[in-house]
Amino acid sequence: MDRRQFVTMVTITALGGTAGCLGDEDDEGEVVLSTELSTSESETFEAEEGNEYELTANPTGSRAKFQIRKDSSFAPSPMLRETIKSESTFDLDIETDGTYELTGLGGGAEITIIERS
Repeated sequence: MDRRQFVTMVTITALGGTAGCLGDEDDEGEVVLSTELSTSESETFEAEEGNEYELTANPTGSRAKFQIRKDSSFAPSPMLRETIKSESTFDLDIETDGTYELTGLGGGAEITIIERS
């Protein structure tokens, strides 16, 4: 093997190893939502009953407050309402298929929701 073949092979191997890092898929699930949310901002996402979801939130300041509720006039209370001071992870229990709304209530946070099913 000459030097050019060796360098080409090393380069292709290195690029191939990093190719999976560039997609919208986490090592353990598909990214459903990834956003930076501030007070009074909202984002929606679709979720299915029976699937497992995990939310990771990291405050961009000293704290962040947010909630998730089913995007419906029939959802009287949020399914998750949290105030965090450091990176935190929560399991989401989806009871019915539909659109869910994530709303910032105070401070800001980088939030990612991953489908684990």
